[in-house]
Parts: sequence; C-alpha cells; structure tokens
Amino acid sequence: MSTTNKNADPVIFNFAQPENFVDGKKRVGLGAAGMITASVQYIAEGGDTNLHAHSAEDEAFLVLSGRARFYGVGDVVFAEIGPNEGLMIPRGFPYWFESASDDVLAIYKVGAKDPYIKNERLNYDDLTDAQKARGDQHPLTGRVPTEDELRS
Repeated sequence: MSTTNKNADPVIFNFAQPENFVDGKKRVGLGAAGMITASVQYIAEGGDTNLHAHSAEDEAFLVLSGRARFYGVGDVVFAEIGPNEGLMIPRGFPYWFESASDDVLAIYKVGAKDPYIKNERLNYDDLTDAQKARGDQHPLTGRVPTEDELRS
C-alpha cells in the first residue's frame, strides 16, 4: 500500500509581523497541506485567550520571540517557554496561554488534525470580550463544564 499522496503539491510560505502591531492578538495563517496547518500568532499586552481544547488537533508551539506562559485547568501554570523553546499539546488537553514578557510574543503553531474526527474548538471558559467582538462561537452552547468534567 502506497502512502504517497500523488495529488498533493508542496506549500511554500513566508511571514512577517503585522505592521503597527502593538496590542491584542493577531494570527497570520501560513498554509495548510493535508492534515497539517501552520500559523504564527502575535500576542502583545492585552492579548486574549481562554481555557480551551481542540477535539481533533494535536499542536506544537515554538516561541520565535518573547515568552509564553501556558495554563491548564484552574489557571495552573504548566509551562513557560522562551525563544527557541517549544511545547506539544495533545488533542483534548485544556489550555490557554499569554505573553509573559514586555516584548511581543511571536509563536509558531503547527496543528495536525485527525481527518476522521470533527475538529472543534471547545471553550471551557467564557469567551473574552475581544473573542466575542471577533464573532467566536461557544461550541458548548454557553455551558461551562465543571472541573470534574474537565478531568474526566
């Protein structure tokens, strides 16, 4: 059995920090090929995120500049990483992260999605005001799971 995808072409990408970026969060999509997506996220002071998981996506993060602090259930810090350091998060693992320095955080993210499972962002905390303004949806129909549900 051949595992080569004869219908796929390589994807070339490049990126640059958005001009005049000083606050909030900005995602720059780099491309997708098969099950893999890549992006660079820029997060400055005031960047927003909430406790969430991805139902069918494993993720790898690599800090390009600044520092990132990752939190799990109950806002427990489980990692703080700086330039040239990375972290892998398996699908279904609840987390959120923030910039942990005065510098703009630039973090490279690669996601690999299981093609047999619908990938959803599962928001465990209420959305931030900035997420609501962007039109982000709460796939849990507004109900926030209990900590016992998060652990199961």
